[in-house]
Amino acid sequence: MYDPIIDRSNLKKEYKAKLLNSLNKRNYYDIIILAAPHKVFINMGIKKIKKLGKNNLKIFDLKSVFPKEETYWQM
Repeated sequence: MYDPIIDRSNLKKEYKAKLLNSLNKRNYYDIIILAAPHKVFINMGIKKIKKLGKNNLKIFDLKSVFPKEETYWQM
């Protein structure tokens, strides 16, 4: 999980989840779930986000931040 804004100590206490310090390089991820409409992700843009994934990348945009035709699924 990657979230540049979340309070890490609170997350670790409540959910025992581990956060990534940064996103890995290109062509690494199979699925990306955009669950928070942080400006960091919006400013990154869908093209840069897509470059993080493998050729068959699926992007689930839970907050409908990006155009529907650019993602696999939106709420």
